Amino acid sequence: TKDQKEEKKPECDLNPTTFSRCECAKNHTQRHTDNLCPAELIWGTDLQRHNKTHTAEKPYKCNLCPAEFMRSKYLQVHKKTHTGERPYKCDRCPSEFIRLHHLKEHILVHTGEKLYKCDLCPAEFIRNTYLQSHKKSHTGERPFKCSRCPSEFIRLHHLKEHLRIHSDERPYKCDLCPSKFIRLQHLKDHIRNHTGEKPYKCDLCPAAFTQRSKLQCHKRKHSGEKPHKCDICPAAFTRSTCLQRHKLTHTGKKPVGVQVQNA
Repeated sequence: TKDQKEEKKPECDLNPTTFSRCECAKNHTQRHTDNLCPAELIWGTDLQRHNKTHTAEKPYKCNLCPAEFMRSKYLQVHKKTHTGERPYKCDRCPSEFIRLHHLKEHILVHTGEKLYKCDLCPAEFIRNTYLQSHKKSHTGERPFKCSRCPSEFIRLHHLKEHLRIHSDERPYKCDLCPSKFIRLQHLKDHIRNHTGEKPYKCDLCPAAFTQRSKLQCHKRKHSGEKPHKCDICPAAFTRSTCLQRHKLTHTGKKPVGVQVQNA
């Protein structure tokens, strides 16, 4: 018979007992921790990496900003945000990405495939993170609050961008005019005003646009979709700006820039 080597079981960092499951699991670790983790592990480096999720250890530090990471590959991806490197390019539009899986998710925008569906409304999304953020629109949850004004946000990065309004920080500068922007995407959209480029094309008519959001609004004219609904009356609109203008008819306020003519 062939000799069979017994695989070494992983050891718990909190107790030198060996187990077949992560030893932050129930029954064992209740003796020395309140954290429960049923994670199944491959032994060796995978166990060491997993244990860092419990200790919050982040040994890989960016030398350009305070960011810290548990894994070296996460740090390498992060560094591309400083260099502007986006190696994964869409062959159907100008979009570029730092990570391959972001490109794969982006391609779903062109194919129309939306894998993640809301169980409370007909909304569908190309990313699970978008679905989770969307669900907060049903609950009204906006966990990220500005400390300087009443603004609240569903996503942390939206709060970070919003804070630049208070600081007047505009890190993205146009090389062709004095314009500055809070977001890189806003700068990219702006540059197309100089170049005349309209990469976002409607597949139902000849219309083309400088911004993806404008194309999405335009497509609603073809589909009849009106996702922006008034909570006071049955009115619905293709654009949020149209909804905001409509709401003023309920409050009696005059829209900015609109003159009221005498009857």
